[in-house]
Amino acid sequence: MTPLLTGLGLAAAAGLNGWAVLLLFNGLYRVLPQEFPGPVAAFLASPTMLELALVMFLLEFVADKIPFVDHYWDSAHTLLRPAIGGALAMASVGEWTLAGRVGAGLGGVAATLATHVAKSTSRLTSTAALRIGSQSFWQS
Repeated sequence: MTPLLTGLGLAAAAGLNGWAVLLLFNGLYRVLPQEFPGPVAAFLASPTMLELALVMFLLEFVADKIPFVDHYWDSAHTLLRPAIGGALAMASVGEWTLAGRVGAGLGGVAATLATHVAKSTSRLTSTAALRIGSQSFWQS
């Protein structure tokens, strides 16, 4: 049960910033490789994935600072973040049966998507409220 909860926790966090969680997973894998057996975990902890996660994390850091670019970035990640979350959940339950890994992956996708939608929606509404509030301030 602990591997599933670990995977779902990583997946839910990936909905906020998938690349940061992938970097965290890479570090966890290096410190505790016995906790993440299987080919999915090895792939996610590969040097290529580490480099990709680092570059994308830095791009996300910059994109989050630019108005409206952050919304497009979040839109583009509507597919990427759930894929990362599903892979992280599957990597956490590495020695389970194929059906168990697929189930964990689907649970990870659902957890990531729920977190991502909540983040994107709140960010979009807060930006709209800020724009409306600043317009009414300057008009009065």
